[in-house]
Amino acid sequence: MLSVSFLDLSPMVSLPETNEPFRPDFSEGVEIGVYLALLELIDEGLLIVSDERILEVNSAACRWLERNYRELIQAPLESLFPSPQAFLHARARWFIQNETKGSITLALPHGRKKVFRFTAAARIRPGMHAILIAPDLLHEQYRSTSLAETFWIQLAAASTEPIWVLDETERLVAVNAAARARWPAWQPLLHQPITEAVTVHWPEADEPPVALIEGIGRYPLRARILNGPNPGWRVLLFTPHRHPPRRYATDTVSASSKSAPGSHSITEQLAAATPEDFTLWLSPCVDVATGMLVGAEGVLRWHAPHRGSVDAETVAPLLLDPTANRAWLTAWLTHATRWARRWQTPLALNLDARQLRHRETLTQIKTAWRTASLPWSLLMLEIDETAFSALDTHQCAQLLEMGEKGVRIVVDHVGQGTSNFGLLAHLPVHAIKLAATWVTQIGRDERVEKLLDGLLQFGNAMGFTVIAEGVATAAQRDFLAALGCRFQQGPIFGPWQESTQPLTLKQTASPQASHRL
Repeated sequence: MLSVSFLDLSPMVSLPETNEPFRPDFSEGVEIGVYLALLELIDEGLLIVSDERILEVNSAACRWLERNYRELIQAPLESLFPSPQAFLHARARWFIQNETKGSITLALPHGRKKVFRFTAAARIRPGMHAILIAPDLLHEQYRSTSLAETFWIQLAAASTEPIWVLDETERLVAVNAAARARWPAWQPLLHQPITEAVTVHWPEADEPPVALIEGIGRYPLRARILNGPNPGWRVLLFTPHRHPPRRYATDTVSASSKSAPGSHSITEQLAAATPEDFTLWLSPCVDVATGMLVGAEGVLRWHAPHRGSVDAETVAPLLLDPTANRAWLTAWLTHATRWARRWQTPLALNLDARQLRHRETLTQIKTAWRTASLPWSLLMLEIDETAFSALDTHQCAQLLEMGEKGVRIVVDHVGQGTSNFGLLAHLPVHAIKLAATWVTQIGRDERVEKLLDGLLQFGNAMGFTVIAEGVATAAQRDFLAALGCRFQQGPIFGPWQESTQPLTLKQTASPQASHRL
């Protein structure tokens, strides 16, 4: 049993002494003086911040952060964090995901770091947020090696979810009762390296501490990574299944989709494909005010063995498999970087919810584009509206980072899925796309025309570029141009064209464009 001293943590906290007692300042009026006095009555550190800067702090915050008032006021909010990636991740947690309570690591002087508990109140006023911080006393107590082993033994025994303990060489040194009951065949593997039996995908330094383990069962498992009882040791706490595992695409491939007996499944063939097995097809995006090409959307077509040409819609369900998704992305990025380098024109990659389930998707895109040494502004990420609304904290942080580099984020099929206006307001969205199903109703349904007008006004008010896709007739082109939609895409501007050839355009400029643009 843990002793009472586990709860008596006050001796562990050492705070700098204040030089003088607090005296209320009424020089700027009684209301301001009362406001400042109330801040000093709070034991926790209080920070009033904007999205980018520190606006106000109390004395407790100065003590906890070991800096004086002048060092903090109007300092970049990023200066509180150990790295730019940690800042982006925290901003996503606080201001986009509206996380109100949790732990966070902040930077102290001389390169030191400290874990704090926080309580966050986002948008107490437009563009203003309140953050309360105090040391994470449980974390401080855990750092005491005298209690570490007791703490982990009790945690493992109490958990109803499987727990593995790995030493610094990734040997499986201990499991709890829940792990033994769930995987009885693993008992002989104790004290053996787990890499001999499973594949573990460890997170990058700027990613949340979650590992993906493949090889235990049919589906990959996620486990939260905690620091173990000894230096270099790790504890894997397997996350519970809140829903039944989703069926992989290989489960739904019919017998008719398989080739000769003994051949690989279509998912396995996709996972083994190389970029040369694909072609990239482009749909031009045109500025109808000038008739100039401003970008393109790129879609892959796979030339599968014994199956012929397979389009993107057929492949999409297969991308639930992480290896197949990796092969698909590698092919798109290979062809896209070649085209972008040659023509220096922005190119859009479509990402759906299946691909965004894989944590490595955005990392793979960033790595490939950085390796190609291309301007980030040539890359556009088109994310379906429903998938965009379901982004988690880690994905939001990655998109914030990519947006700050210059990547253009486009929300696709606006008006057809589930919208999250908080994400639209706080992520670096460059453009929204009007779905082709709305565009086809121009001239047929007056209500849809009013809806399009409203979506355009919304996009303009938010500062987004608005792109209409599926424009097939001159009437649709001119109607949208008259509403102020100058960026359009669809059959009227040219068919889908292979990326190995220059894009050719037809019927580009609209006589209506000059009225509202």
